[in-house]
Order: sequence, then structure tokens, then C-alpha cells
Amino acid sequence: MEDKIMSTRILVPLDGSHLALESLPIALKLTRLWKGQLCLLRVVPPVRENFLWDWSQVAPIKKKESAEEYLNNIVKDLTEAKENPLAADQVYPLVIESPSTGQAIADEASKQGTDFIIMTTHGRSGLSELVLGSTAHEVIRFTNLPVIFLRPTLLHPTGQPDSNIYLKDYKEFSGPVVVALDGTPEAEISLAPALDLAEQLQLPVQLLRVIPPFVPVDELASWYEANIDRGYEYLHEHDFEHIKEEATCYLEDLATKMDLHKLNGKVALRVGDAVNEIIDYANLRKASLVVMATHPHGRLEQAMLGTVASQVLTRGNFPVVMVNLAFVKAKAMPVTHH
Repeated sequence: MEDKIMSTRILVPLDGSHLALESLPIALKLTRLWKGQLCLLRVVPPVRENFLWDWSQVAPIKKKESAEEYLNNIVKDLTEAKENPLAADQVYPLVIESPSTGQAIADEASKQGTDFIIMTTHGRSGLSELVLGSTAHEVIRFTNLPVIFLRPTLLHPTGQPDSNIYLKDYKEFSGPVVVALDGTPEAEISLAPALDLAEQLQLPVQLLRVIPPFVPVDELASWYEANIDRGYEYLHEHDFEHIKEEATCYLEDLATKMDLHKLNGKVALRVGDAVNEIIDYANLRKASLVVMATHPHGRLEQAMLGTVASQVLTRGNFPVVMVNLAFVKAKAMPVTHH
């Protein structure tokens, strides 16, 4: 356990904005707690090799120099802070050149041996399945690492910029790590990083599954027509009771196989809209983190993938850990099949 904590590496992408800086308090909290290492990454436009003969490259060169100075100043503030300064070998700046910011972040995180990526994001509507900022969308699309996303309003309810936000202390981790599942092996890939985080933070784990509500047979035709895009099925009352029983057994069996009793594990079944129920449960339990699997490409029929995960982040008031389905290829983990 001690060796694992000492080896934990966190990467925080920064772009010079106040919004991006708001990911640092939680990153610093985890770095200090785990005695880990923090990489501050800035991606800038590439400079062509023949830049000496191309005046159009002056701006990218200056931008890279400015980025290096920006990160060095933050590192200096963190290592020379009056309270809880980081050791010199605990934090380092890194500026890389790339035309694709999101993919560069994902690639560099892998090269640096990163365990977690932490970044803020802004919610915005659009055709993208993940209702996130474009850079965040690219990161979760290309990485096989768990990404801890934060909404900037978590640390700035007033919306006022604070250039020293990264020196402020993050709230204590006290609530459980809630893992949202939908009964599929795909969603279970979120268990490995969730258990890892819970163990290192010494927090309980709670498995949550949400199933659609029962709709009386005589109301199904008109109701289903109005809600066909939500993926609900035609259900008879006795079938619904059976589904609830199966869903509860699924959670209990999974908790047993994953030895969740060691982390004071609990299970919960809720009936209703997935997004609303996950947010309500997380708020009720004062969750420290909500962990979900996501898929950045299609497959809208999977209730816990893609859109649901991003809506929970956009509407919730807690950090959301998203795990790309590609994560299962990088780290094999035991899952339950029914």
C-alpha cells in the first residue's frame, strides 16, 4: 500500500485560464496525501524547423516561452508556499508542442506514467456525445486512464476569477466513492479505479444502479411514444418486480466478489431517470467522488455511457471520475457476468 501511494503520479493540464487552475486544489490535496508527484502540462502550437526563415513562427515561439514562464511561476509558488509547500521533486512543469491539445494530453499522460488526469471542464451543448469542452472530450476519447473532471463552480460559486486559486485548500475527502453501474460488463470497468481511489483515500465504496420506472400497461403506448429515445422497455408489473430483484442481486454479488466489505461497501438500487437519481444519491450521501464508465463514440443505448456521464458532471456538484471503455484493454479486472 505504501509503495503504491508513493508511486502515484497526477497530471494536470493547464492552458493559462482561471478555469483550468481550479483543478489544482484537488490535485495538490491528493499529491500531498499520497506523497506523489504532480506534472503541470501546457500544450502549445508547434514551431516548424525552419522557423528562422519564417516570421509567422514568432508568435508560437513567444507562446512557448510564455507557457514555460507561466508554469515555472506556479511551481515556484507551490514549492515556496507558506503552508504545506510541495517538495521540489514532487512537482514539475512540462511544455510540449502539438496541434491537437486533447490527444497530446492523453499521449503525454501515458508517457509520464500517470495514474490520474485531473482537469476542469465547462459544460456546453452541441452534437458531441460528451457535453464537455472540446479539449476534455478529446482527452477522454484518447486516454485509457481515469480522468477526474471538475466543474469550475465547485470552487468558485461566485464566478469571480482568483489568480491564486491553486494555493487554496481543497475540502476534505469524507464522503463515499459512489460507483454508478448499469448491470453491463462495460460499466464495471469503473470498479478498478474506484476501488483504487477509495483504498488510497480510505473512503467507503457504494455501488449504485438505476433502473427505469414501471409504467402501467394501459399507459405504455402513449408513454413509450413520448419517451422512446430514453431506452425504456415495455414492462408488466410482475416482470418489473423480477427486474428489481435481479438488479439487487447483481449489486450484492458484485460487492461480495470484489470484497467490498473491506471498504465498508454498500449497495443501492434506485428507480427513475439515471441522471437525476445518480445526482440525488450522490448529494444525499455527500459523495467525495462519483465514478462512471463512458464511451465517447455512439452506443446511446447504454444507459450509463456517454451522455449520462457527461450530464451528471454538468449538473452535479461533485467531481466525476470518467473511465473510457478502452481502460479495460489496458488493465484487466475481474467482472461479474450474469
